[in-house]
Amino acid sequence: MIGEFLELSLPTTDPMESYAFWQRVGFANTPVGGAWDHPYASLTDGRIHVGIHAVDAQDEIVGPTLTFVRPRLLDLVPQLEALGVELEVCRLGGHEFNRIAFRDPDEHLVCVVEARTFSPHPEPPIQSRLGWFGEYRLPVRSAGDSARFWERLGFLAGPHSRHRDAQLLAATGLNLGVHEERALRAPALAFYEDGTGARLDRLRESGLEPKRVTRSREGAIERAELMSPEGLSLLLVEGQL
Repeated sequence: MIGEFLELSLPTTDPMESYAFWQRVGFANTPVGGAWDHPYASLTDGRIHVGIHAVDAQDEIVGPTLTFVRPRLLDLVPQLEALGVELEVCRLGGHEFNRIAFRDPDEHLVCVVEARTFSPHPEPPIQSRLGWFGEYRLPVRSAGDSARFWERLGFLAGPHSRHRDAQLLAATGLNLGVHEERALRAPALAFYEDGTGARLDRLRESGLEPKRVTRSREGAIERAELMSPEGLSLLLVEGQL
């Protein structure tokens, strides 16, 4: 219904700093079109695409935004209205870049842009210094209610293998985790791999230091957190999803 996942759009006032950061963590540049009216770039590890958008106070991208793409965007509007979704942005003119934006029940921003044709990104996965991308985590009041909302938009929902108070949803190009975890106060990208200490060593070799490291009672690293220049939390989780 909502279309194909395009990218996690991140607004930044310093695009060069953001671009350099994502390259340092091991993401690769991908080609972009000229649809947006501001400078932007796209980087990926082959599993998650991040869009860096140079913005100011007048722009519509005001925080981390899940951006999708689909043809016949006008047909989507009545379907969303039937679900009780209120559009925050609605640009559907014949001579402009058609896009709409709305918020999910927990106020996370979602954008859908129009393209006549769209092929999923063909880049093969690469080994970034962060590890294997597993999910984009959203803090929610009710994982069940949130999962039902996203299911109506075309996602497939299932139990989360690592958290009892969470659900994992899947759509083409995106794993979305909805979490009731109190410690999760803002959206985060979560990367899973055995040997988190080795990942931290790789990041430190690139001049990046984690904001926080969580250890078990035995001293083993369970999780580490890195902050991107845009203020997005990057979680390095020990083990597999």
